[in-house]
Parts: sequence; structure tokens; C-alpha cells
Amino acid sequence: MSNQEPLRDALRHRAEQLGDTHPLNLDDIKGRARGIRRRRAAVSGLAATAVLAVAVPMGIAVTDGIGTDPENPPVAGPSATPSEEGPPPDTGVKDGVLTTDVDAESYAPAIPYLYDGEVTLPDGGTIPVEGEWDELVALGESGVVVADAGRQELQVVGPDGAVVATYPSTGQLAGSADGSLVAYATPEGRLAVLTETGDQQELPAVPDLQTPDPVGISGSESCDPEVDGGCVVYVTDAGEQPRGYSLTSKGIINPLADYRTLRDVSADGAVSGVVSVDDLGVEPGSCSEVRADAFDERPRWSTCDHTVDVFSPDSSLVVGLPAYLDGSGAGKLAILDASDGSVLGEWTNNAETQAFVASTAWDEDGTLLATVFQQGSWSLMRFSPDGGLSKVQDLAGGDDVSAPMVLSTQP
Repeated sequence: MSNQEPLRDALRHRAEQLGDTHPLNLDDIKGRARGIRRRRAAVSGLAATAVLAVAVPMGIAVTDGIGTDPENPPVAGPSATPSEEGPPPDTGVKDGVLTTDVDAESYAPAIPYLYDGEVTLPDGGTIPVEGEWDELVALGESGVVVADAGRQELQVVGPDGAVVATYPSTGQLAGSADGSLVAYATPEGRLAVLTETGDQQELPAVPDLQTPDPVGISGSESCDPEVDGGCVVYVTDAGEQPRGYSLTSKGIINPLADYRTLRDVSADGAVSGVVSVDDLGVEPGSCSEVRADAFDERPRWSTCDHTVDVFSPDSSLVVGLPAYLDGSGAGKLAILDASDGSVLGEWTNNAETQAFVASTAWDEDGTLLATVFQQGSWSLMRFSPDGGLSKVQDLAGGDDVSAPMVLSTQP
């Protein structure tokens, strides 16, 4: 029996369980088993004056900016994979305070990042990138996609820095698990996908989507409606009635549970999202849910203490942000157990630090990277599930609104 046959049988069984009324056929849901590239959560409209409170609200967007500060390079430091022998590595300060003022030094990221005019790749290679951008996703073996929400533009950049293609875009980027596809929204309200060659494939227009914003994409190599299998894009539509949806490359759309805003879809198919938003402090408040499957009738767990955000690469952990998000910086950050929502590590600012988080991205070893602003300057910090906090490097540039480094939306 080939390695593909058990997967095919399992998918066929799942399709039979769902029946003819389910919007996804066997070919459509194959892509879900390939995993969904986790997007990076971030905060837009950062304001230092908004973070004096212990739990400052935040919204999502991606940080601005752009290569390694020669005066403050990332520490080569310990391997991302702990040694099987000897004591566990020191993961840093464990006092629960959100701050950049720590002595513990960390190691360089194992994900791409954009800083000082170039993208640094996990293997140490770099790609020169001109201009300022607020989002980054790797595409194919060595190319990247950069985007800027303000200019409503994205570029596909080759390994030599040459611009392969430019397209108008809105919202955020979402990459597939194998790096062969990147989904985005057009200013006309259509969903489109970039392939490894930089070519664009538009998904069929559907009247239910007014202002779609992609969160995840499953599939590989193509979203052509004529191709068997195709892809599935998971989106939040911020229209008159905000809601989460899945849309196949064949134009089949389905609303997802009670989600007002989708936050992420994990590699194993779990979904996180916001189900209620409260502007006035009325119970139950702003609450989030995690479901084991996008189409499950009941949540795996729910919480009104955090906005449940992006899953770790192995799907075992998930980011916790302040429960109410209003577009300001996050004065609180947590790492939660994705199976039950229990808090593993949590960091909160105070009147002394006044620190806030701009963007987050999971590193390959299951630690969480974040750009953090404190008292006039930015730093790249590493948060560990055991509560440890360490500094990767101080960052030059930026202001109290935009961080100077952009972390890749995919691990």
C-alpha cells in the first residue's frame, strides 16, 4: 500500500460522513491534509500612549519596515533544538513581565524576516528588497512575496531581488504549508492566489464575500478551478455582518460556525476565531473559540480571557492576545495549550515598562517571536512556553507606530 492510500481512504471516509450537503468534495478537502500555513498575527495602529493599562487591546495587521543591524546582530547562540543530554537550555527571565529590558540573550530566528532593506532566510542567505513593506511570505524555493496594506500593493521578488510581478492587493497574505501558494484579496473584493512562478489565479467571484481577508490556504501548486483537488481558502469577510468562510477553487463557499472573525487554521485543521465582540463591557464580553475542525458543531474550548490567535507549527500551542482588540498595541501576550486553552506562559506590561507587542510569529522550535516597543525603541524578543523571555536583538529605526522588522507569516 502506498503512503497516499491511507490518507485517501481517510479523506473519502470523511467526505462520506459529511454527505452531499457539505460544500467540499473529496478533491476539495484533500488540500486540508497538506496543512495550512500559519499567518502571522500583528497589531495595527500602534500607540505608545494606549498601553499604560495592564491589558491593552490590539488589532491585527503586520509590522512595517525592513536586515540585520550591524551593531546589534542576532546572537548565533544555542540551537533551536535542545540537546538530548545535559540540563535544558535557559529560556530567559520568567517573571511574567512584558518588557525588553532583560539580560538573557537568544538566538537568531529560523524563519525569514525583513529588516534594513533585505530578507534574511533561514539558511543565512539574503534577498535585497527595495521600499517599505508591512508583510512577508516565502514563495517557492527562494522567492518571497511582500505587501503593503496602505499602498494596496504586493510584489513577488526573486532570489536576486528582481521584481517578478506586481499586483494590487488588500488585507493580509496567507501561504500554503508547502510554500507553493500565497492567497490575497484584490481591491475589487475577489480572492486570488499566486503560484511559485508569480502567476496569478483568481478564485470564482461569490456574492457572499464583500471584503474578504484570507487567513489560511490549503492545497498545493495550483488553485485553477479546472484542476482536480485545487485549493481551499479560509477567509474573514468584514462586510455588514462579519463572518468566517471557506471558499474552494471551484467557487463553493461555506460559512464557518459562529465565527465573526477567523484568526487561524492549524496544520491539523483546528480553527481559532472570535465569536463575540463587546465594546461596552457587557457579558459575556469579547470571546474566542477553538474547534478541532472548521465544520465541527461544537468548540473544543472557548475563552473570554484572550483572543485566541495563531497556532504553532505543530498545532500544539496557540497565541493568546488581549480579549478585546481595538487597533492599539498589545500590552499582554500569552502562550496557550491548543488542546484545552490552559495558560502556559503569560506576560503583561505595567506602568514602569509601558511595553507593547506589535507582531508575533512562531519560530520553528515552538517558541514565539515578537517585535516589542518599550520607551522609544524596538526589540525582537523570544517568548517560550515555559514562561521564559529573552532578547534576540535590539532594532534600529521605526517609530511608536511601526516596527522596523517584518517577520514572515509562515514558519
